[in-house]
Amino acid sequence: MHMNLSESIRIAWAGLKANKMRAILTMLGIIIGISSVIAILTVGSGLSDSITSSMSSLGAANITVMLQERSDRLEFSMATMGMKTPEEEDLITDEMILQYRERYGNLVEGISLSSTMGSGQAQDGRLYANVSISGVNEDFLAVNNIDILQGRNLSVRDSEGMRSVALVSDKLVNNLFNGDQKAALGQEVQVRMGTEIYTFAIVGVYQYEQTLMNMSFAAEEDITTSLYIPIRTAQKLSGAEDGYQTITVMASNAVDSQTFASQTADFFNRYYDKNEDYRCMAMSMESITEQMNSMMEKVNIALAVI
Repeated sequence: MHMNLSESIRIAWAGLKANKMRAILTMLGIIIGISSVIAILTVGSGLSDSITSSMSSLGAANITVMLQERSDRLEFSMATMGMKTPEEEDLITDEMILQYRERYGNLVEGISLSSTMGSGQAQDGRLYANVSISGVNEDFLAVNNIDILQGRNLSVRDSEGMRSVALVSDKLVNNLFNGDQKAALGQEVQVRMGTEIYTFAIVGVYQYEQTLMNMSFAAEEDITTSLYIPIRTAQKLSGAEDGYQTITVMASNAVDSQTFASQTADFFNRYYDKNEDYRCMAMSMESITEQMNSMMEKVNIALAVI
C-alpha cells in the first residue's frame, strides 16, 4: 500500500510519542557520538597546529648538528644498558666550526653554541627567581628567535674576557626588580646553585616565551627561566670540556635547508672518519616539521576512525 510523506511523518511522530524515553536516549546517543568525533578531531588538529607553530618558532631554516653513536657502537651501548659519554676528543671543536664558517660563510646566518651549567635560584633578600644557567655565544639569541627588550646582547668580548655578565628574562625582572627593566640593567644578580653562589652583572633583558619545549605548569613567580652568560664564562665556572655535542646552524633563506643539512653532515664527518665511536648527523628543522606533520596526520586519522 502506497503511503505518502505526510502519513509517514504522522506515524513516526506517533511512534516517538509512544516511546519517549527510547527516542530521547537514541537522540542523546547520536548527539554525544557526533560531538565526540568533532571534539577529538578539533583537539588533534589543534595539537598538530601547536606543534608546527612551536617548531617553526625555533627557526624553519635551522639545522641541528649533533654527535651520533655509530650503529655497531649503539647496539653495544643498548646491550650494556647505557649510552657512552663522548670524550673531549669526540666533541665538535671551535676549530671545526671556524673552518665550517670559512667554507660556507655566505650560506650561514649564524651558529648557536651553548653549554648548560645547571639550575639554581637568583636571590635578593626574600625575593627569588628560579633560573637555569646556560653559557651561550653571540649568535644564540638570533638563531633561537629570542628578543631583547632592554640592554644589549652578549658579545664576543664578553666571552673572550670570560666576563661575569648575564642576560635575564622579563620574568626574573618581575620577581626581583618589580618589573622595572631599565632599573635592572647594570645591577648584580646572585645565583645560588647548591653550595655555590655566582654573581653576574645584568647587561640585557630578554622576553621569555613559553613553548612546548619549555612548558611549565608552575605558578607565574615560580617559572624557571634561562639566565644566559658568555659561553667561555660557563665553561670556566663549570669546568666543562671545550667542545660541543650539539650546535645549531641558521642557514640563509636562499638555501634549501634539507640539501644544506646533508652538505653540513658531510663537512663535519670528514673529521670523524677515524673516530670509531661517533659520527655527525645534521637535521633541518624543515624536515623535522614535515615528519611531525606526517605523524600527526596519521594520529588524526586514527582518532577519526576511533
